[in-house]
Order: sequence, then C-alpha cells, then structure tokens
Amino acid sequence: MPFALNGIDGFVDKCLLGSEVLVTAQQAGVVKQTTAPNATSGEFFLTRLPIGTYDVVMTANGRSTAVIGAVPVSSNTSVTVLSSSLLPTNLPASPANRSVSGAAILSPISASVDAYVAAKQSSGSTPTVTVKSVTANELNQGAYTITLPTGAPVFSPYVIGWASTSLLAQTSIAAKYNIEASAVGYQTQSYSKDITTLNATQSFTLVP
Repeated sequence: MPFALNGIDGFVDKCLLGSEVLVTAQQAGVVKQTTAPNATSGEFFLTRLPIGTYDVVMTANGRSTAVIGAVPVSSNTSVTVLSSSLLPTNLPASPANRSVSGAAILSPISASVDAYVAAKQSSGSTPTVTVKSVTANELNQGAYTITLPTGAPVFSPYVIGWASTSLLAQTSIAAKYNIEASAVGYQTQSYSKDITTLNATQSFTLVP
C-alpha cells in the first residue's frame, strides 16, 4: 500500500486494466477525488480524504458501474481497505455502450468560466453518483459527448469485511441517467435520459 496519511485502498481485477478504469470518492454525487489503479497490480488508493463517509464509484470502458456506499474515513491516519489482490473487485460486462451528446452554452458567454456536463445515476435505494463528466468544448460551441454503459450498475453499502460479492445489480436504473450541466455562477440544469436502445441528445443554455 502506498504511504499516505489516510484514505481508501483496494484492488480492481487485472482484467479491467487497459480499459480506462477510474475510481472516485464522492459525496452526494460530487466527486471529491479521482484515481486510476496501478497499471500492473490493479491497486488504487484514494488518499488524504477529510474525515467522513464516501461513495466509492468504479467505472471502466465496456463495463457496468460499481458503487460501494458510505465507505468511512474515520480519522486523519486511518485507511479503509475495500479489497485485496487475492479478492479484487471486478465490474460486470455491459451489453452495450451508448452516448449522450449535445452542447452546453453559457448565456451570457464567459471567457473565464467552463461548463461541465455530468451523467448521474440513482434510485430510491442507492446514492446519487456521477458516472462520468466532461468539460463542454468552448472552442466547438459547447459541444460534448459522454459515452455510458447500458448495463445495470451494481451496488452495496459498505460493512466491515465488505467483499465485492455483496454487489447487486440495480436493474431498475439500467441505462437511465440524469444529464446535468453546471457552471460557476450559472443555474444548474438536469434532464432524464434512457439510452437502453438508442443514443440520446441533450443541449443546455445556462443562465445566471
């Protein structure tokens, strides 16, 4: 385990390496820290987190999203271990990837503010999490594209002795996302999209 003051440590299955795996620590759908697993061992470490609880979100190309809810960081020196090299976390294969695309435009335009578009997912029994987010391309009139899995995300709350076998498919929210555009000083907008069978489009005009 890498040296650090505190954080959340674990391993993803090596079969995911090379698939742009990302692991994030989130609170209420807001990403607090992001890391990529070690390219050889699959170990990840979300380090130097303020004391609190975090939803750990794992994503990879061609895979469904995995969420471990309410993972504790109890002190400035504690490390919560989610998984080991012998029992790494794997992500289920997603039957298809589809995209949501469009434009996020600021009105009035600001040369110093960027617009961000995030794909979020939640249900009554799972926390809201950000699956992917991108910066709208100001040089291309705010254009964005987010590629997302259609497979059901898997979720379980954290408990001591947690294992990835606890992750259960959340079939009711498969391929269903809230596409949210935001920018500092502008009102956030969000729209629901179902990409079960088709790609989707959604554009935004953000106002103060």
